[in-house]
Amino acid sequence: MKQVNYALIGIASVLAINLPVTAAETTSNDLVVSGKSVTAADIAIWNENGKQMLARGDDAKKAPTNAHHMRMKIFAMGASSMREVHIPKGLKFAPPGGGSNDTLIYVQSGRVKVKSGDVEREAVAGDTIHEVGGRPISFDFLEDSIFIEAAVPAAK
Repeated sequence: MKQVNYALIGIASVLAINLPVTAAETTSNDLVVSGKSVTAADIAIWNENGKQMLARGDDAKKAPTNAHHMRMKIFAMGASSMREVHIPKGLKFAPPGGGSNDTLIYVQSGRVKVKSGDVEREAVAGDTIHEVGGRPISFDFLEDSIFIEAAVPAAK
């Protein structure tokens, strides 16, 4: 099983790295990407020797029993994409940031504590989280949640 140290960038950005196109996304320049044509990818996340680890696709099925399992769909249209991420209660995720784009995350359902720097907030269904590129952020999922996420140009 291929394991990846996942202290990287952004929730869906980190989770999507190296997912096979046929398993997780449909790339299109069409006006609409049908949700029925996009297959969800399985992702497992766990701690090992103090490091957050992840496995994707078929490797997620081989993850340790203490792993949190998520599902993600990538709706790709040319160079742009949106991601739908189903995240389980109890997952704590702290990517350090570092990307050049910001990410807007719409909380479709659930509840999550979000912390960036000295600021901590709780986001619930209907809220939007602004993940600033290059700035560390952490998430503590208080309920099963669904995020809709898209990279956007960095705010000035």
